[in-house]
Amino acid sequence: LFGSQHHKELEKALKKAKVNLHEIDAVAATAGPGLLGGLIVGVVAAKTLASVINKPFIAINHLEGHALSAKLEHK
Repeated sequence: LFGSQHHKELEKALKKAKVNLHEIDAVAATAGPGLLGGLIVGVVAAKTLASVINKPFIAINHLEGHALSAKLEHK
């Protein structure tokens, strides 16, 4: 079910960032470790998007993502 919602969340994120899909430099998703079902859905969605817009896909370690997310800048 959530996999079918990725496009809606992507549209909201792009609108909030005030960019269009072709202005992004790459597509990233967590690729593990974690629950396989959720990881597969996210990776497949991200790889598909990256392929369609001809941008690189970046696999992110799930645990490192949690640890480093505190460093993200919120504006």
